[in-house]
Amino acid sequence: MNSSHCNCGKCRCCCQGPPGPPGKPGKPGKQGPHGPQGEQGEPGEPGEKGERGEQGPQGLRGKQGPPGEPGERGERGEQGERGPKGFQGEQGPPGEDGERGERGEQGERGPRGFPGEQGIPGEPGERGERGERGEQGERGEQGEQGERGPRGFPGEQGPPGQDGERGERGEQGERGPRGFQGEQGPPGEDGERGPTGPPGEDGERGETGPPGPTGPPGECDCLCQPTGDLLINGEMEEFVNNPIFGQTPVGWEVGSGASPIYTVYQISDRENVHTGRYSAGMKNTSSLLQVVDINPDCLYELSFYAKANNPDSLLRVIVYFRREDGSEVVAGDIVIESGSIPQDSFGYYRKVFGPAPFDAVAAIINIRAYPPAQLDNYIFIDDVMFRGL
Repeated sequence: MNSSHCNCGKCRCCCQGPPGPPGKPGKPGKQGPHGPQGEQGEPGEPGEKGERGEQGPQGLRGKQGPPGEPGERGERGEQGERGPKGFQGEQGPPGEDGERGERGEQGERGPRGFPGEQGIPGEPGERGERGERGEQGERGEQGEQGERGPRGFPGEQGPPGQDGERGERGEQGERGPRGFQGEQGPPGEDGERGPTGPPGEDGERGETGPPGPTGPPGECDCLCQPTGDLLINGEMEEFVNNPIFGQTPVGWEVGSGASPIYTVYQISDRENVHTGRYSAGMKNTSSLLQVVDINPDCLYELSFYAKANNPDSLLRVIVYFRREDGSEVVAGDIVIESGSIPQDSFGYYRKVFGPAPFDAVAAIINIRAYPPAQLDNYIFIDDVMFRGL
């Protein structure tokens, strides 16, 4: 036993035996903190140049650099065409009056310029003495009038000048037109009433004024009132064929005396028609008759137009009143004697009949024609009217 490996003390001394087998490795400890960064090593050799990358976006424009030194002046270029006339500038202040030079010869009159703005009027100079009047020269021939130029814009009105000396009074001009009447002044106070003078003479009667408007129709309980035309086809515009009497006007009865064959005709010749398209042509001893209803105790008017193609024609138109018992009384007639009926144009005839009897119920209008019996002699009747008044 080696005493040098013995710990003699409180514990038992022991001797060191041979080393035992190695134990299992222990678990690694926690990582310690990073150490300080080492110094940068020397740069390596540059590598080979890589391929060119895509162009990046354009950067912002830098600030403008300082201007360079001016270059030498170039040669003068050719003069350009004259530009349009500029606007007239404002008129400058008037300069001081210089000494008056001698009067030069009058040059030719140049074209009239555009009127400038009116300047400030100067102070009036002293009035010079009036020179002697020179002899009047011969009057030159009048030149042709030039075309009127466009009217210029009026300039601004300057301040009024000082009043000049009052000239001699001119001759009185012609009397001007009468001015408008002024407003009427307030009425004056009434004066004392004077004595009444004698009445004056009657003046001439003035012209009759225009008629006033027609008033409304009055009311009437009587039977006799104005009527329109009571006849049928008084204008002689409608006809029907009649196997015995030729052509009969509608609404009328045709009669005849000795020869009833073809006694009335429908006439369309313009010179033998008063109005419309047709008239009735009546031959010798023919007649037209129509009956209309009427009121008793009333007045009636008959009118018609007539002409003939032979002056020896006779025409008689008779009006009868028919009573309730059927009897008839003659109211009157219109007779156109031979030689009186017109030929060139229609004559107008009218007459008032009545009053009708108290028991009248109808009127009979009978037109009787008596032209000469030879062929082609007619009395032409048109526009017959029978109306109450």
